[in-house]
Amino acid sequence: EKRKKEEQEKAERKRKEELEKAAEEKRKKEEQEKAEDERKRKEEFEKVSEEKRKKEEQEKAEDERKRKEEFEKVSEEKRKKEEQEKAEAERKRKEELEMAAEEKREKEEQEKAERKRKEDLEKAAEEKRKKEEQEKAEDERKRKEEFEKVSEEKRKKEEQEKAEDERKRKEEFEKVSEEKRKKVEKKRRDDLAKTAEENRKKEQEKAEAERKRKEELEKAAEEKKKKEEQEKVEAERKRKEELEKAAEEKRKKEE
Repeated sequence: EKRKKEEQEKAERKRKEELEKAAEEKRKKEEQEKAEDERKRKEEFEKVSEEKRKKEEQEKAEDERKRKEEFEKVSEEKRKKEEQEKAEAERKRKEELEMAAEEKREKEEQEKAERKRKEDLEKAAEEKRKKEEQEKAEDERKRKEEFEKVSEEKRKKEEQEKAEDERKRKEEFEKVSEEKRKKVEKKRRDDLAKTAEENRKKEQEKAEAERKRKEELEKAAEEKKKKEEQEKVEAERKRKEELEKAAEEKRKKEE
């Protein structure tokens, strides 16, 4: 009976060892399968995240390209418009100069005709004055000199006023062109600053998304680690309970 009992106990120990071995193998297999599932899930998550990142970068590049094209288009249209306005202003300036030159020419011809008429009159008057007294001839000479002096001063004054008007018109035109150039330059700087600010915000958003992704991965890894530790503790507890239970049964049986 003792021999049979020892053989039974030996067989029971062997059976328990085989059960523990089978349980251990089953646990390892489950852990391997769980690790494989986790690896595949992580790969799938990273693949989806990478595809999403590439798509966002492509959309960002496309938006940037469209914005540049629109900016270049607007700049080109503005440049053409300014060139047209400049050409129109130049054309008007030339017309005004030609008109002024034509008026001057007509005035000179009129003055020439007037001088010729006066010379003819003066010639006739001179012939008449020869018959007059010397004092009258002197008075007529002084009157003529005074008349020519006044005419010359009047002509010089008109030319000065005309030159002053032309100078003021040119200064006004250059002032308007300079103000327009400054406005275009300011808008270009504002657009560049706006673009830089948009790029900076997008970079911040991208960094924030990357940070959140890392936090999610770390959180998942931490949860996995805790869960594995809990499962390990639970398995150890069950193993101890089974061993204690077996020992208790053995003790009762021996008693």
